[in-house]
Amino acid sequence: MKPRELFGLAIRVFGLVSLLYFFTSQTVTTTLIFGLPFSFGSVWIVAKFIAWIFFTLSLLRGAPWLVRFAYPEESKTPNSEVYVPSDRHASPVARAHE
Repeated sequence: MKPRELFGLAIRVFGLVSLLYFFTSQTVTTTLIFGLPFSFGSVWIVAKFIAWIFFTLSLLRGAPWLVRFAYPEESKTPNSEVYVPSDRHASPVARAHE
């Protein structure tokens, strides 16, 4: 398994843990059971609830934006090594000037 794939798996596992923690957290459980009286605090709780759900769902999907940040696209060169073109790859114009 490549490091990039392993990192993606770790993100998904963290997303699952985050989702489980979310459903067991005291604030969410209390809110879902007793309802919300309207106040600034309740709006804040709902905003955190929505943000947490979107972030957790992104992690469960593998968070491609986070994987791309951690592992930028690999170069298109053979074997991801520094590619030095040989004479056979040079254009006829470049060979004529040598």
